[in-house]
Amino acid sequence: MTRMSYLPRIVSVTADSARQLLLEFDDGRRVLLDLGEYIARGGVFSELADPQFALAFRITENGRVLSWPGELDFCADALYDRQARHLNPLGSPDSLTRS
Repeated sequence: MTRMSYLPRIVSVTADSARQLLLEFDDGRRVLLDLGEYIARGGVFSELADPQFALAFRITENGRVLSWPGELDFCADALYDRQARHLNPLGSPDSLTRS
């Protein structure tokens, strides 16, 4: 798969807490999404500070988008590409990616 032809899809999201979501992509990559950095930006992201809202996410657009009520969403490409390290398919915690 080349970067240009691969369109990552989110297959599952597990809440580690109201501020951290563990995303799994269709190729096995796992990403820990820290919502705290987005909350700190304010604006539309400030809604994520409410734990009930933060946990009201849905995977939409056939895995291509992580959405919340209203107009807040993240494209799977952006979440996939923010990686520094990867979790191997067996889930080794020392290779967890943070976003």
